[in-house]
Amino acid sequence: NFIPESMDGTSFASLFLDNRDKNEGNGIRQERIQPRQDFLISYHGEGYLPCGMAECPPDPHGGWMPDAWNNTYHCIRTISSEANSIYCRFEDEEGFLEYYDLHDD
Repeated sequence: NFIPESMDGTSFASLFLDNRDKNEGNGIRQERIQPRQDFLISYHGEGYLPCGMAECPPDPHGGWMPDAWNNTYHCIRTISSEANSIYCRFEDEEGFLEYYDLHDD
């Protein structure tokens, strides 16, 4: 939960802790950080050549395919008191984009 002085980085644990949970001693630092409103979500599809699916050749009976090469996407998720949205760009032949205002949609 806490980052020792010997390590580089910032813990996000303070987002879930209140000020009473800080440990001020024993060489441990836990600084209160402001929560981010935007964060990146990325996923890289697991399709393979020659068929672009996770299993080649694909099931001729139309069975479930767990993933495909065109299931690669990058999204920006925004959560705040003013905004609740997601914008995604898919790495496919169409360059598919989508945006949802999750307050309204």
